[in-house]
Amino acid sequence: MTKPRAVKYFLYSIVGLNLVVLFGIFIIPRTQIILANLGSSQDELLETRGPGDLPNLRTDHFILANRIKKFASENATLFMFPLPPANQGPLLKTLFPRKIFWGETPIFSSQIRNPPPDSFVVIRNDWGEDLCKKSPSASLEPANYKICILKN
Repeated sequence: MTKPRAVKYFLYSIVGLNLVVLFGIFIIPRTQIILANLGSSQDELLETRGPGDLPNLRTDHFILANRIKKFASENATLFMFPLPPANQGPLLKTLFPRKIFWGETPIFSSQIRNPPPDSFVVIRNDWGEDLCKKSPSASLEPANYKICILKN
């Protein structure tokens, strides 16, 4: 028969080990991120890498979306490079309420023929260079993206 004292110390060791894991893996990394980013805006927070156990996998997309926001007003229309639907979330979230048409879709082709006023094209270095021939373009971060005003 086990001694009650041994069971008590076993339970204390389980609780202690759980506290070590909780603090070491979850609480301390999140506290470090919070302290490092005090006073940052939501857009700046979305550009951070996040804690080690739950990294922000779309940091580059949030950076790109925040750069686009500096050029395009809230009622602008954006014609964007092709991007799989799984990767569109950060851009849709950050650029809302702007209208976004993704490249190489049927609606993109029909809308770009007669673009509304205040329309922009976001291109990659491997897609859409011909769409910015009529107007100057500005570089965005990451470096392989550019934005230009869409002219008829």
